[in-house]
Amino acid sequence: MLHAAVSVAKERKKKEWVEEKCRFAQQKREHWKKNVVWQMLQSKWKDAETAWSLQDQTRHVAEHKSKQLFLLAESSAFVAAFQMIVLYEQSMPGPSDQTFHAAFLAIWGALSVSVACMCILIMFISA
Repeated sequence: MLHAAVSVAKERKKKEWVEEKCRFAQQKREHWKKNVVWQMLQSKWKDAETAWSLQDQTRHVAEHKSKQLFLLAESSAFVAAFQMIVLYEQSMPGPSDQTFHAAFLAIWGALSVSVACMCILIMFISA
């Protein structure tokens, strides 16, 4: 009888030990899975941050280029307007101190207008 009680106690203790080892192994697996998932999430987050950074850099470059194109279009339009004013003044009767040739100014004005229009068109296409 004593031998049977000792045997039952040993079996119970062995069963508890096995259950504890299984629980420990399960906790370790869950911890490992969490770490793997956490590392994956961190990796995805870093990838997303890199993509956002590249998008920001691309946006800054595009904004800079569009500003440059706008300034070029604005200056071309200004030059064209100035040339048209000079042409108008030269066509007026009376003394003129302007020595520009009218055909040169007309061609230069047309080129300036076309450059301004192309810059504006490029800005709208790239936006």
